[in-house]
Amino acid sequence: MTTAGIPHSYIPFSLLFFLLSSTLSSSSSSSSSSHLYPGTGTETAEKEGKTRSLHSEILRDEAVARLNDLGKVSDADDYLERTFMSPASVRAGTLIREWMEDAGLRTWFDSMGNLHGRVEGMNPSAQALLIGSHMDTVVDAGIFDGSLGIISAISGLKALKSNGKLGELKRPVISFSDEEGVRFQSTFLGSAAVAGVLPVTALNISDKSGVTLQDVLKGNSIEITEESLLELKYDPASVWGYVELHIEQGPVLEWTGFPLAVVKGIAGQTRMKVTVRGSQGHAGTVPMSMRRDPMAAAAELIVLLECLCKHPREFLSDGGNCNEHTLESLSTSLVCTVGEISTWPSASNVIPGQARNYSVTFTVDLRAIDDVGREAVVYELSNQIYKICDRRSVSCIIERKHDANAVMCDHELSSLLRSAAYTAVQRMTGEIHEEVPLLMSGAGHDAMAISHLTKVGMLFVRCRGGISHSPEEHVLDDDVWAAGLAVLAFLESHILYYLDITLDYFANLKSGVETPNYGWVLLGALLKTRIPSPADDEKKLRAHQFSQGWKRMAEELALDLEELKKLQCIAKRPRILSFIFSEIRNLEKTLKDDANRASPATAPQIPIPIATSAKALVNPALSYVTLALCAIPKLNKEIKPEKCKVIVKPTRVIITLFKACKGNWSDLHYKEDKLKPNLDKERDPMAGIMDLMKNMYEEGDEDMKRTIDKAWTDARYGNTGDSLKGFR
Repeated sequence: MTTAGIPHSYIPFSLLFFLLSSTLSSSSSSSSSSHLYPGTGTETAEKEGKTRSLHSEILRDEAVARLNDLGKVSDADDYLERTFMSPASVRAGTLIREWMEDAGLRTWFDSMGNLHGRVEGMNPSAQALLIGSHMDTVVDAGIFDGSLGIISAISGLKALKSNGKLGELKRPVISFSDEEGVRFQSTFLGSAAVAGVLPVTALNISDKSGVTLQDVLKGNSIEITEESLLELKYDPASVWGYVELHIEQGPVLEWTGFPLAVVKGIAGQTRMKVTVRGSQGHAGTVPMSMRRDPMAAAAELIVLLECLCKHPREFLSDGGNCNEHTLESLSTSLVCTVGEISTWPSASNVIPGQARNYSVTFTVDLRAIDDVGREAVVYELSNQIYKICDRRSVSCIIERKHDANAVMCDHELSSLLRSAAYTAVQRMTGEIHEEVPLLMSGAGHDAMAISHLTKVGMLFVRCRGGISHSPEEHVLDDDVWAAGLAVLAFLESHILYYLDITLDYFANLKSGVETPNYGWVLLGALLKTRIPSPADDEKKLRAHQFSQGWKRMAEELALDLEELKKLQCIAKRPRILSFIFSEIRNLEKTLKDDANRASPATAPQIPIPIATSAKALVNPALSYVTLALCAIPKLNKEIKPEKCKVIVKPTRVIITLFKACKGNWSDLHYKEDKLKPNLDKERDPMAGIMDLMKNMYEEGDEDMKRTIDKAWTDARYGNTGDSLKGFR
């Protein structure tokens, strides 16, 4: 019989220390194309055995073949193109569906064309870990963007199936129908629908041929209404998190020499259109000193943009709008691009002018991981644009066309992904490497939409030259292998990090319902319970006080917002309009963010671990144990559930597991020897007291020594006196 106690906030008992060993040594993989992967010569039998143990046939050979097969599914003959619900997209979905079913997943298409593959897991009521990416492409695309994330997820689950672990957790894989937004000029159609943030008005948007999104779906035998669109949203309480694997689409990983990186966040984005108007004239007759040339002004503005984005400190540090943290973030993450420029009348012998309501227009794309810093850059850039235009006697209009807030990846998921990536590469190479790089994503991904539903994490894979959205896009076979190994390692660590056993299963054990009678089931059930805390009432009171304070502040902000909108209606000057628009957006964001923070979480019901009627918690709080980056591979020892006991105390839980067979659990057993009393009958009973007095004398101060001397002398000569004298 083995007994273990679980304290309220952590687990310093010997059993669990024996349990926390990693299972990541039983499944992952890689080959030999880069300097990071050794062994380019003839493979020995030992290497072949290692290759088999790392599932190279699934995670590399089959995955690469499937990527190539998917890359041939195109609407064009000479290049790769798959847009939302096009014939090629439908064929690609059918092919991916076959691969999902081959991995043991149950599949279906939803009414937005997203393909879902699911492993239900032992407990259907448990939270799901979503893994996915997109199957659509840009025009003249490469074969890895989006597709690599889907294929790696399927390969990882298939390898997990070969290890006999597929059915332990609920893991849906989603192949999103649209991320690029090529057909309808609206990104994240598929993932936004799953996250519940796709507006119903999106059904009426049309492509270049005038066909609406709703008509496109209907043409593919998918009937969708406003009601059915809203039903596509996953229940947030049923989802534990979302993970996406994607090619980096940049050169940093190739420069570092590491095949994988963890994404710390996805940059926020602002897109603007700048129109500069001047005075049109003949290129040969208007003197330079008399020109109001919008092209020259636009050129200066573009150079200004480059300088601001390369050296944001020089422009923002004196204004007091940004703190040191924001300035540091901008220095490493801010990128600015002028991607499109046009002029009228676009003739070599004409100074651009005012005809057709524009003379020179250009676009500005600003991205940064810090939203406050990005807004400060937009504000400073707008001010500088107006100053330059005034100095050059030209007019300008600045229009904000698109804004998207940055999304930070969840620290918990990122830690698991970082450990999985490190483990994958280490097992492929057999060497100890530096830490896995941590990168920011400047490109948008489906994780941005899914972040409205649940916490997200991302893993980047190295691509050659950082080239993407191009036929030249390429990922090494061994990097595909490393990606699949990382997914597999992450899935295995997630099995043990988030034990998918709830109180229903523990109750079943006690009530005799047929359930796998392993010790980890019982322990896992306990780890999902929540012990009541004496501070719960105090936390509720603080939450209530905070909520009331926020309501008062929210009322003031709402009044400010209403007044700003009234000013926006009467304002005419472009600079004033830009300033008011910016302030309105800031207030709206503040109201939304604070509203989310102000809503105190509902205290979960306290389950009774032994009761057979205990209900499974939808979102259990692990209030006294965290198994991050830990594994419990060997707690699958057979027990007798009917004889097991659980005692819940105010500060700890005591679990008693009754073994099915006699003998020690060699890999788990630990017995703490109790301090036995000294039963030496020949020892002088006063010796212990004398030793104590001796220690007190040697370690005590002068007063202590005088007191002990006096007591010793009085005891020796019988001068004990009357101990009750003065009290009678």
